[in-house]
Amino acid sequence: MTRLRNLAGILCLFVPLAALAQVPVPPISGDSSADEPEADRPYSSLRYDSTSGTGFVTSSYLSSRIGASYLYDSYIGDSAFMPTGTLTLVKRGRRNDTEIDYTGGGSIHSVESAYDSQFQRLALSETFHGASWRMTLADQFEYLPESGYGNSAFGGIPPQLIAILQSLFPDQSFIQPGTQEIMNGAIVNAEKLISRKLSVHGGFVHSLMQYPESGLVGLQSYQGSGGLTRQIGRRDSIAVDYTGSLTDFSGSYSMVSNKLALTYTHPFRNRAKLELSVGPEAVLLRSPGQSDVNRMLVDGSASFSWQTRRIDASLSYAHNAGSGGGLLQGAEVHSVTASASRRLLRVWTLGLQDGFRDVNQLSSLLSTGTALSYRNAYAGVSLQRNIGRTMTFNVNYNFQYQLENQLALPGTEFRRNQVMAGFTYNLRPISLE
Repeated sequence: MTRLRNLAGILCLFVPLAALAQVPVPPISGDSSADEPEADRPYSSLRYDSTSGTGFVTSSYLSSRIGASYLYDSYIGDSAFMPTGTLTLVKRGRRNDTEIDYTGGGSIHSVESAYDSQFQRLALSETFHGASWRMTLADQFEYLPESGYGNSAFGGIPPQLIAILQSLFPDQSFIQPGTQEIMNGAIVNAEKLISRKLSVHGGFVHSLMQYPESGLVGLQSYQGSGGLTRQIGRRDSIAVDYTGSLTDFSGSYSMVSNKLALTYTHPFRNRAKLELSVGPEAVLLRSPGQSDVNRMLVDGSASFSWQTRRIDASLSYAHNAGSGGGLLQGAEVHSVTASASRRLLRVWTLGLQDGFRDVNQLSSLLSTGTALSYRNAYAGVSLQRNIGRTMTFNVNYNFQYQLENQLALPGTEFRRNQVMAGFTYNLRPISLE
């Protein structure tokens, strides 16, 4: 019965597709290019996107993509069929923009039906803007079949239209197969241009993370921030930001953080950009029946990106205090990520990605042994080939490694190899105007 419910939930995503294929395709802008709507007037668009494992390119017109991917996972020794579907509504006006994005899908395994799964994601965003100001209200909800599912685990899920949760939980990377994860993030953000070279910004974030029927640590967080950005010279800019947050963990732990950051950004002439950030962060950890723990960290980050007609590459490093990824109640995080893609000939694209995280418990001063911590690393390679203008063939390989260390206990290792191949088919875009 569980497999039938999962199958029904996945297949219902494809019901609108048959009717969609029969809709006539009107011209978008009156010329031979039917890829973009007119940019000089407000427009409304609805898009249904059905894909599997390869993501999609966000746009503001009606389009659809159907496909199928097959994945082999060495951790469970089984293969799975992975369909996904996305429905997007975008409406742009002269003073406000609205975006609603829903993604759902799952996996159907060949042998181990216990690993059959579904995932759901809903993101909403409303942006108001004027000549010198902008304000955004956004919310994103996710139900995932596995902790870390959206972070390179289990083939990952397509990139969402509104990237909220990944910025809220950058260290949310602890992987525990079979553990369901529920996440929600709400954001209010405002920006104001004071002069040609000076702007101010501020915002508030409320986030929630829960793991039903598991031993992982849930949390609820409140965060406020504000700062200003000043352009120096013709291209460089410098920003000063303050961020204060309160995080309540399940188990009565809480963490209070106050952070000040100075950020320098330098774009190069050859479409490259360097960004450096540094600043102090004061962290207060509270636990019932124990003394408060104060920690002072020196946070820092550095990122470099480079783009050409054929190459897109990025490299980044960050050190900061984080939530602990569902395993710890407050953590000190070191992370390194890198990615690159290159067009080969005219129809092939090669992609590479890798990352490493070292996550250590912040409250180690409360114990006399080794602090609980974990490390994980991932690497992946993808090869994509365009077949005509509407079809794409893709092959992906992902590797994951995780080492968990507990007090006075030996480390627990986790290894996973994944191979995925699939086809996608894109129907012609349809304008609703």
